[in-house]
Amino acid sequence: MAKSKYASCWRCGAKRADVGMVSHTRLCSKCSHERLLENVDGIHSHEGPAFDRWRRAMAASVGAVLVDDILGELPE
Repeated sequence: MAKSKYASCWRCGAKRADVGMVSHTRLCSKCSHERLLENVDGIHSHEGPAFDRWRRAMAASVGAVLVDDILGELPE
């Protein structure tokens, strides 16, 4: 849902007058669509921040925690 109080997109900096309405997440429609595609691609390819968020959410939905979060990054 678009909010008229935001003046520009936080991702690309485009002004509302140039791109139209800016969403409640402060993204223009072009940046919003790009972000959606990045998330879908990351989940499909099983890499990146979108996939990590999904893994954590799936574990949390059954009351679990990822081993990665418990151990953190191991030194080499």
